[in-house]
Amino acid sequence: MVNLRHPQPPPQTPTQSHHLAQGSDSETESEGESEERPPKVARPTTYSDIADYVGKRLSSEELYALLKEDNLKTVPDGYVFPKNKKGRSFQKRWLELYKWLAYSESEDGGYCLFCVLFGRDFSSYHGCKQGCLARGPLTSFGKALEVLKKHTTKEHHKSAALRAHDFLRVMDRKQPSARSLISRALSERIAQNRLVVASLIKTVVLCGRQCFALRGHRDSGVCLEESVEANPGNFLALLQFQMEAGDKVLATHVSKAAKNGRYTSPQVQNEIIDVVGSQITKSIVSKVNAGKFFTVIADEVTDLSNKEILTLVIRYVELESTTIREDFVSYVECDTGVTGKCLADKIISSLTTLGLNLNYLRGQAYDGAGNMAGAAKGAAALITKRHCLALYLHCSSHCLNLAVVKSLQIASIRNMMGVINRTYVFFDSHPKRQKSLEKAISEFAPASKILKLKDLCRTRWVQRIDALNVFRSLLLPVVACFQSIFSEGPSLWSSDSVTDAKSLELALCLTSGLQAEGKDLLCAVKEIDTVIATLQEAMELYKCQEDVKNKDIETMFQRHPRKNTTCAP
Repeated sequence: MVNLRHPQPPPQTPTQSHHLAQGSDSETESEGESEERPPKVARPTTYSDIADYVGKRLSSEELYALLKEDNLKTVPDGYVFPKNKKGRSFQKRWLELYKWLAYSESEDGGYCLFCVLFGRDFSSYHGCKQGCLARGPLTSFGKALEVLKKHTTKEHHKSAALRAHDFLRVMDRKQPSARSLISRALSERIAQNRLVVASLIKTVVLCGRQCFALRGHRDSGVCLEESVEANPGNFLALLQFQMEAGDKVLATHVSKAAKNGRYTSPQVQNEIIDVVGSQITKSIVSKVNAGKFFTVIADEVTDLSNKEILTLVIRYVELESTTIREDFVSYVECDTGVTGKCLADKIISSLTTLGLNLNYLRGQAYDGAGNMAGAAKGAAALITKRHCLALYLHCSSHCLNLAVVKSLQIASIRNMMGVINRTYVFFDSHPKRQKSLEKAISEFAPASKILKLKDLCRTRWVQRIDALNVFRSLLLPVVACFQSIFSEGPSLWSSDSVTDAKSLELALCLTSGLQAEGKDLLCAVKEIDTVIATLQEAMELYKCQEDVKNKDIETMFQRHPRKNTTCAP
């Protein structure tokens, strides 16, 4: 790097020393001698020689200092330029005529200030004789004006002058630099890409919240227009909808980007899902760490690929809302086995990887299986040995589920569930019956907003409670509907509808009647006998109707016998 604190001038040669007046010599000279020779004026002490910077790279600060201080072009009045062998010398008026010209005392020639400081590869410039005025000085003073005039028209000189002009404007804060312009364009491109990625992420999050599958029959298309025959999936369909709704940024990106740069491939979708999932997990972990104490809830299950998967849920207190939350945090494959030790190691390693502090682990909730709840080698016991405050509790939800399943083995409860399920199927499978139920609800329970019975879900026992509550609130309209169907008879209803309505009515009435407070035992027995007799009559009536149908069918076939037909050979 060049020292800008004015480098020492080169040593003077004998031919040059007499052209510079030294202070001590001038004081000893006589007045006559001084009048015979022209005055000799010393160069300023701040002078820098332009030849010292030829072919060197300077920093922006150094270039700016050289151009602004104008030291390279400083030649004081009265300075005598040395003459060459032909008796010619550099002329000061050339400096005034060409502002870009600078004189080098060490080489006794002129340089182009712009070409020296801002030139590029002078050897490739056409018409530049041996780097004249750029890499070498102008020493042919006889044709100096012609050379200087011609140099002004050179393309490399114009380019260097323009670079110098722009450089000063940039350094003076009058215009932005090329780097800043490129940086600004890059920043705009980055901001544009972030808007596109934001639209893609919002679409993936929307599909996740609404439990939509992202992919379709094919994921090779970019939008619906490119996949008319095959369903492209919810993700691509939603992107197309966004573009049609006015998302110009996304539309421009899809129309102009390369096919491998649209960020809509299945691989990118999976990456976005992973990133969103990791952010959600980090948010949950930060809330758990803020509340400190937590309980881990875990259970293993076999998925469709026949792999044992351990599900981890964290129970903690959220400080902001002061509410108890249970949030899912991870799926862990039990690739090392499902023994108590393997599960304990998996749970501890997974919680540690998530960033949870196990010193605040205060509870464990698992099912009652031996590998989880075993007193000696169960996962809960092994974790308690390492963290003594993490007490094990049998999962309350699992206990309740076991109690509900166990209660179904009782005959009365099993029969009650069967009657309710048959009632739901009776109305759900027939629109005409459902319309009759709605009519009964409007008549006997006009304030009810529920117009349909709920199914007793086989897998979700919690939904059974809702179904039982709905059935209990609509019990009176249901019984009235059964009575109406039975009274209207076969003229408006099928025999199956009449028979099922009567049997279900008797079952419901008997069930509610036997559970009434202060029920007389003798009356209860009579009601049971009446129900049994009625059901027997209904069964006999049904058999008679079936016999009549069979006879009618036989008579029809006897009147119209089927003709045997054979194919011609």
